[in-house]
Amino acid sequence: MPKLVAATASAGVKSADRVMSIMEFFRERRRPATAREIANALDIPRSSVNVLLRSQITMGYLRYDEQTLTYFPTLKLFQLGSWLIEGFLTDPVIDERMRGLVEATGETVCLWVIIGESVRILRVIPSPQAISLTLREGDSAPLVKSIVGRTFLAAMTDEEIRERLERFNQAREASAQVDIADLMGDVRVTRGRGIGVGYGKWLPDAGAVVGLIESNHYKEPVALAVGGPMFRVKRNEADIEKRLRQALEDIFTLN
Repeated sequence: MPKLVAATASAGVKSADRVMSIMEFFRERRRPATAREIANALDIPRSSVNVLLRSQITMGYLRYDEQTLTYFPTLKLFQLGSWLIEGFLTDPVIDERMRGLVEATGETVCLWVIIGESVRILRVIPSPQAISLTLREGDSAPLVKSIVGRTFLAAMTDEEIRERLERFNQAREASAQVDIADLMGDVRVTRGRGIGVGYGKWLPDAGAVVGLIESNHYKEPVALAVGGPMFRVKRNEADIEKRLRQALEDIFTLN
């Protein structure tokens, strides 16, 4: 009997691992796929993939297109983790520090998260100044090309960074690809400094100072960025960095 229980538990863990692998496959692919494509990409027997796909359809996490014979995740999958995002949006400590940064620096302050191979804005508190960086909630930037993205990358291993860069470059023509030396140069500086600083990386004539939020409450990587016109951010870079560091420390201490 113990052997039977152990075998069943092992099979259950294996199935759970495969389900997560399928979801991660779609995260990278970002378009519908057939059962054969999923099985080949993950090196899982076709029969096992079919069982897992039917299970996820029944639970509402995947949909099946009978015309194209393809599968794709539903919004129910997104809803599983939406409460994490809502937590950041309604966190009074983060809200107070974001507003304090806008008041102290006069620049736009944004809260960013990683979504696939991009970084996306969860929340924006705009600058009150006439000339400012105008961004909207939901705006996104390439992970490997923006200073916000490169700040996230600095917390990853070199191998993870190269894998993400390879995926990015493979999908683009040579003229639009990112150079590994340029990317790793920013990563090394950010690691040493503990803060990301960039100018004209994503938007021309714009600069940003970026830091990752460390919290005992939230474990997902989230970035806080102060951005504005390049000339003004450069002029006030030291003060912006000082105030951003203090805000990040407050969030870590109070959360």
